[in-house]
Amino acid sequence: MIVVGYSVGPLIATFLFWRISMTDAGNSISMLGMIHNLVHKGAKVLENNRMLPILVQ
Repeated sequence: MIVVGYSVGPLIATFLFWRISMTDAGNSISMLGMIHNLVHKGAKVLENNRMLPILVQ
């Protein structure tokens, strides 16, 4: 389950980076930092939530 998070996360992040860089190169630099942080935090939350049921069992 956790491995899936690691494989899907980078794909989503890469897609978002590509979309932003294609739409507006000027805003992409500042937006990349924000999205990178959001994706990283989201991945951490998903990772922790997936680990909880395993720890409970």
